[in-house]
Amino acid sequence: MNKQINLFWIALVLSAIIFTSCHVKSIALSQSDVVLAVNETVILIATTLPDNAKNKAVSWSSSDETVATVDTNGLVKALKAGTATITVKTEDGGVSATCSVTVTSMVKLELKDKSFQMGAEYTGSYASYDWEKPVHTVNFTRDIYICDHEVTQVEYEKYCKYSSSSPSDSYGKGNNNPVYYVSWYDAIVYCNLRSMDEGLTPCYKLGEETDPKKWADIQKDNETNPTKFCGPASSNTTWDGITCDFTKNGYRLPTEAEWEYAARGGIADNDKPVWAGTTEVGDSEANLKEYLWYSDNAGGKTHEVKKLLPNGYGLYDMSGNVWEWCWDWYGSYASEDATDPVGAVSGSGRVGRGGSWGYDAGYCRASNRGNATPGDRIDDLGFRLARSSS
Repeated sequence: MNKQINLFWIALVLSAIIFTSCHVKSIALSQSDVVLAVNETVILIATTLPDNAKNKAVSWSSSDETVATVDTNGLVKALKAGTATITVKTEDGGVSATCSVTVTSMVKLELKDKSFQMGAEYTGSYASYDWEKPVHTVNFTRDIYICDHEVTQVEYEKYCKYSSSSPSDSYGKGNNNPVYYVSWYDAIVYCNLRSMDEGLTPCYKLGEETDPKKWADIQKDNETNPTKFCGPASSNTTWDGITCDFTKNGYRLPTEAEWEYAARGGIADNDKPVWAGTTEVGDSEANLKEYLWYSDNAGGKTHEVKKLLPNGYGLYDMSGNVWEWCWDWYGSYASEDATDPVGAVSGSGRVGRGGSWGYDAGYCRASNRGNATPGDRIDDLGFRLARSSS
């Protein structure tokens, strides 16, 4: 009997030794595939088995820290468009797991509860135009996403057709050149079609209908089997009544205020000229050619997006290359503070921002404003996508 008891205790001790000294056998991550916008973060949780492993410490790494970084707690931060692999590895046993991170071309701007001084009032070589005045305070109540590049020709042609003229070698033709010869109406059609295709809720309505294919006066590439669409051939009073629901998560044009905040890239000086990206402000044009395609370096045509340096928010070509449609009807600024402004109640032109390859540096400033009738299709006017953040 005593021998049996001794054998029992010996077996119990041996099991305890084995039990307490076992190594990590496996590790799993809470997600295996993550899609983020620039500046977004996600926490990955690593689960090690068995629960009683003696050393469950792990280390984290990113295959491309220019795209996404990861800290010691598994917090992943997206830095620029691209792909990276996040690897977690146990210090005991060398077991690992991976997560694929795709960073999209959308950049998250945390605007909620922030304000900025919109417009400019300065003198000198680039004295402010009357339409940039007065400087006034704009308050935001929502975060947004904004694309790091202007919509390209290949992106546009996936969903939409050209009404008359199409990009040519004369003004820059190529998959990655910004699209132009697109009206404000065309841009609206593109936003809703792409939103629907990607499972997002469209922002724009004509009457009560969000599907542009059902809108009156929509242009189709083929009446019997249409696949691509664009807006009316010219200005259209019915389409001028399009409304935008900014609470939806679909693609849309930025408002003029959102656009200027984004273009400034963190430069808040309203007393000196500011271009999107340049670190120097004032009357000097030093370094401008590193950031924007304008009359001095563009050679009279568009260029591929993202070939020059971005601004402080990682956004390319917000000054120069092509003008960009905004949502707003064009109108004079008011001096009062504004919250989430969306432009004039009505008008004859929609706002265009940023200047283009055909304009001098003065017109490409972040605070400068332009406008065109919504049916215009011009050789240096395109657009950029935005989305409201839920």
